[in-house]
Amino acid sequence: HYSGEKPGELYNFAHPGIKSGMVVPLVFREEVMGALELQSLRAGDFNEQDIEELTSVAHNAAVATKIGELCDVRLKELESLYQIGTIIGSSLNVKEVARTICREGLHAIGGENRTITVSVIDQQHNLPTLIVSQDLQGKCQILQVPEHWPETREAWVVDHRTHYLVSDCSRAPNGRDPGRQHFKSAMYIPILSNEHVVGVITLQSILEDDFGEAELRLIKGLANQAGVALQNARLSENLTQTQIRLSRALENAAIQEAIAGLTHDIKNMFTMITGEAQWLGKKDREGLLQAEEVQSAVTNINNYVKKIEQFTNEYARPGRKLALNKRPVEVNDLIDEGISLIEARARQQGVRIHKFMPQEKTQLEVDRDLIIRALFNVMLNAIDAMKEGGELTIQTRKSKQVLRILISDTGPGIPKHKLNEVVSPFKTTKKDSYGLGLALTRRIIEDDHGGKLRLRSKKNRGTTVIFELPLPGAVKTSRHKVPRQANGAHRSFSCENGRGKVLVVNDDDVLLDKITRRLESEQFYVTPTRYGREAVELCNRQQFDVILLDYHLNRDRGPRPTAGDFAPSIRASQPETAIILSSASIRQPDISSEFYDYFLEINTAFWDNVVELINTCLRHKTHLPNKFIH
Repeated sequence: HYSGEKPGELYNFAHPGIKSGMVVPLVFREEVMGALELQSLRAGDFNEQDIEELTSVAHNAAVATKIGELCDVRLKELESLYQIGTIIGSSLNVKEVARTICREGLHAIGGENRTITVSVIDQQHNLPTLIVSQDLQGKCQILQVPEHWPETREAWVVDHRTHYLVSDCSRAPNGRDPGRQHFKSAMYIPILSNEHVVGVITLQSILEDDFGEAELRLIKGLANQAGVALQNARLSENLTQTQIRLSRALENAAIQEAIAGLTHDIKNMFTMITGEAQWLGKKDREGLLQAEEVQSAVTNINNYVKKIEQFTNEYARPGRKLALNKRPVEVNDLIDEGISLIEARARQQGVRIHKFMPQEKTQLEVDRDLIIRALFNVMLNAIDAMKEGGELTIQTRKSKQVLRILISDTGPGIPKHKLNEVVSPFKTTKKDSYGLGLALTRRIIEDDHGGKLRLRSKKNRGTTVIFELPLPGAVKTSRHKVPRQANGAHRSFSCENGRGKVLVVNDDDVLLDKITRRLESEQFYVTPTRYGREAVELCNRQQFDVILLDYHLNRDRGPRPTAGDFAPSIRASQPETAIILSSASIRQPDISSEFYDYFLEINTAFWDNVVELINTCLRHKTHLPNKFIH
């Protein structure tokens, strides 16, 4: 400090009237940051006590000034890191992220006399997969991974997962950097993500001791941003590669399935041709061959050959996925043509064909060839199942919305555990079969025509395959959504004979109570239960009009019990009752569709949807003579 009364060599007064003055330095940890000066118009106006008090004020002022400076620096660092993070995070390419880290990192701390290198590390082997560097001239380039990588300081940082600051490279231990001898100081910062090292940022300078706490703090912040960006970029690249592989796999699968589908169709036709030839040979050997039988066999063989030509022409078309050739077709004509394709085979195998169809003519708007193919696949499967002969029955049932074609055989039936499998591609119960017949049929009925394929089978009593096809002009509804009017408002229905009896099965007490009160407010007669086994017992004792069955039934015994454990028994005891499956946690139940009629997701719309759907089921049950729910 200095105090005095004489303007001159040591102290210059700023005003001629000033008679005395005092100056105290602002010092923070031996760093002089400025001075605090007091002046007076009176001579001898300051004493030692004034100097002590002013020194105390100056000390506090120095601390406050330093804090302000540090806050300004930190604020600028944070702003810089935010901007860098925004730029880095905008890229989903690992190489581009590494280049951005180099460019923005060097710009943030100052690039004069300095270089920056980013090494991207493979977490499994702790070796770099990419090294990007920006040199003293600002040129960014990709470097080769050095053979001596395990001996480098970057490798030391990866192993120890901590930073490494070198003020004098010539004296620093922990690794060597051949080819970088002209650098005097360096800083190595690990890039961490989920506690794993995913990269290393290396800063080097041609000056000694060129990196301090400020640079270290800034680059550490940059490394935190870089860790997130690199992981996101890796995930994006992995996802892209996965999508490419999946796309190629799907393309290959589609090609394989198309070839298998064509092979399946051709094989079926050749089987029919072979059957005709064998039948003629048998008749000839027995001396019973007649001209009419020869002519019939030739006609059948010609029809089979035409079908083969039709199949191959269809698969030969570019793109192959063409618009369906839908047009009005008489149902009886479709069934008759389908029967004509398998009639000879059935006769040879001792299978009697029964056809029950109403005299009233019904038209469907379908692709004739595809529906005939579906009928042929199912009928041929049925005949193959009856090796020792049997009965093949085809009948139709019509409701307001759909036409059902039921194809039943008296074969051995399909095991219960395989009912879901047989409609999947390449799944079959037959030897020497591709397992595509029912899968192709399901695609034709459901995907191409918006219908539904159902399968029912009992051991030693045969199998029934049901085609449900929408009638022309029918309102299209989804089994997973409740229909609404065009304006979005709910329709309300009333049951002519009063409200129906509803069994509600749900293991959640709160939800069960809420559903019960909601349905009772709509005047339904509700029987609630929390257990699937109790629901089965109730269904054995009394008849219900609608059953609302929740998918998860955790109160019942067994590992992870679901509706699938009880729905078959419920369906068996109440075959004509509509079963509505519900769940708040799944969107697609893994239960065979023969055991439920509708699926409702429990969400905000559930409370209105469930009332409407139950009303719809009751209305259909009242008006449909066959009491089928659709």
